[in-house]
Amino acid sequence: MPRPRASSAPARSPSSRASIPRAPASALPSTSASPGAAAFDVVTAFNSVQFTADPVAVVKNISQLLKPGGLISLLVWGPPALCESGVMFAELGPLLPPRPAEAPGAIAWSEEGQLEHLAALAGLTPVTVQDVSNPLIYPDIATAVRTQLSSGPARAAIQHSGLPAVRGALTRAFAGSRKPDGSYRQENVFRYLVARA
Repeated sequence: MPRPRASSAPARSPSSRASIPRAPASALPSTSASPGAAAFDVVTAFNSVQFTADPVAVVKNISQLLKPGGLISLLVWGPPALCESGVMFAELGPLLPPRPAEAPGAIAWSEEGQLEHLAALAGLTPVTVQDVSNPLIYPDIATAVRTQLSSGPARAAIQHSGLPAVRGALTRAFAGSRKPDGSYRQENVFRYLVARA
């Protein structure tokens, strides 16, 4: 079954008339063929760049879409010690297809100084790097598993190992997160970079 692809058609926000272009990072329009085509003040890439085979190339590609002086914001998982949801990566890892040797992995850009280093390698000037709390909170185990089945890593694992195996892995990943009221909660920190082109 072919893997679903992001649409390059603009999405319409129901509350505004703004267009939000979407495309896979590897298929973003290049501005090198048409100088002056860069048209965005801000470009964001949340919880995505770290899963690509070549994050530096992807960030360079994304930054070509910026107007001079424009801002790029990247968000990645925080340090593993601050992310209880890391257990999901541990459970899903054996179910994923082999990662290319050059691919850095889900938490490769999470340690101190690494996002700044990524920005520098991509020719950007870091403005700030901050951590933000991002707990995953679900009313029950079924909702937790169902929600995470839509994540990129889970979708890749489903394609490689099948839905039952992935459902079981996610159920195990949340097993230790049950709270007295029956809800499930995993404390996490995400780290974001804002850099200027």
